[in-house]
Amino acid sequence: MSSFDDLPKRDRNHALEDETEAAFQALIAQSSDFVFQGGDRRDYGTDCQIEVVADGHPTNVRLYVHVPSLMITLTLGDLHFSWQDRF
Repeated sequence: MSSFDDLPKRDRNHALEDETEAAFQALIAQSSDFVFQGGDRRDYGTDCQIEVVADGHPTNVRLYVHVPSLMITLTLGDLHFSWQDRF
């Protein structure tokens, strides 16, 4: 038996969380009204912070966002984001 047989497997939920956060970051990157300020790793209430931008100026107003990894529908101004994982 190889020592690789004893390594833990990466949980599918962790992979889904990473995929969902990447999709959410891509959505925020398209907006001039918000800036992605970072992720909160393995916090079971918030997943990331975004900052409001007004007329091109960062405001230091932060939104704490929970991004479910199974399905999300979000509308920010003119941006609409929908994500659904298919098992």
